[in-house]
Amino acid sequence: MVIWKYALRPGKGKTYLKVPQHSTLLCIKEQRGVLCAWFLVRDEHLPKEGRIFETHGTGEPFDPDERIGRYVGTYFQYEGRVVWHVFEI
Repeated sequence: MVIWKYALRPGKGKTYLKVPQHSTLLCIKEQRGVLCAWFLVRDEHLPKEGRIFETHGTGEPFDPDERIGRYVGTYFQYEGRVVWHVFEI
């Protein structure tokens, strides 16, 4: 097993990642100004699968027909003045 780090697109929008199958998302955090996702990779030689992450800001309305996904984390920008919430679709 090994832990891998991936950069996510900051702000509103989607990020598409390819990670080895059966990997577990550990956390979403900002590191030196870059939004990152850390995964526990059980076997780095397994085929990769697509994972999609989407970010929404506090106070932003959602389209009622939009699929939100599973909440996975929150991060702050500009000394906490802007707050983003990350969902895995």
